Amino acid sequence: MKTASPKRRKNRRNPPKISALEKSALRIMRNLYEATDGKPQRWESLDNLGAVKADAAGIAYAIERDWLVISGGSLHSVSLTEDGRQRLK
Repeated sequence: MKTASPKRRKNRRNPPKISALEKSALRIMRNLYEATDGKPQRWESLDNLGAVKADAAGIAYAIERDWLVISGGSLHSVSLTEDGRQRLK
């Protein structure tokens, strides 16, 4: 007797939920994308993007995933990587 678990259909209408950390990262990335007109290798100050101290974890999350790069090791200016630009499209 063959027993198999029922197959689950993937629900294409409801994408997987993302964490609050990823939402914060995506918000900053969208602001950066709009500020740079989506052009590659453009830098923008975090102050100009409206980032606050609470966004630091989201920014670090994006940096860890290679979506953002920072200028000179300080959290002053950021630029989207190609992976970051593709993540937003």
